[in-house]
This record gives sequence, C-alpha cells and structure tokens, in this order.
Amino acid sequence: MRKATNNWFLNLNGSRIGCLSNKVSNYLSSKTNGHTRIDGFRVSNIYKWTLEDTQKFDLKKGTNFENSWTDIAKHRGYIYLIEFSGYGVAE
Repeated sequence: MRKATNNWFLNLNGSRIGCLSNKVSNYLSSKTNGHTRIDGFRVSNIYKWTLEDTQKFDLKKGTNFENSWTDIAKHRGYIYLIEFSGYGVAE
C-alpha cells in the first residue's frame, strides 16, 4: 500500500488497483508515524458489492452506508470490497 495525498492506495506491480476508504486511510495515517508505504499484506478475498445490496442492508439495519458511495461508484452500480491478511510493516 502507498499513501498519496490524504488517501492510501493498493498497489500491484507499481500500478494503483484500489483506494482505501477515508476512514481507513485516516486510521492508517495515525498509526504509521509519517511513513507512506506498508508492505506485507496479502489480498485474501475480493467481494463484489452492489448498490442494491447496500440499499437493502441500510434499510434492514438502519444504517447509511450508501452515503459513503461516490457518484462514480453509484453510477457504476457496484464496488469491490477487499479482504486483507498478513502483517503490515510501515516503511
């Protein structure tokens, strides 16, 4: 993972393949003492989550996760949720 501006991004072979949420990016920034790279994590699973899934979940649970979706993601209709494993080391 690499930090650029205020967000953390997933990198694979030097290419950005994903962006962490603002909440997770802020948390990582608070724990990495100014480092801008974390190595050691592996992708365990990738889930495709639709806007419709989110709307149903929000209605059932009384949450508002749909508000966190960007306009681009809403237009596309889905996002990928990435599950990590491993031990990250900030560098």
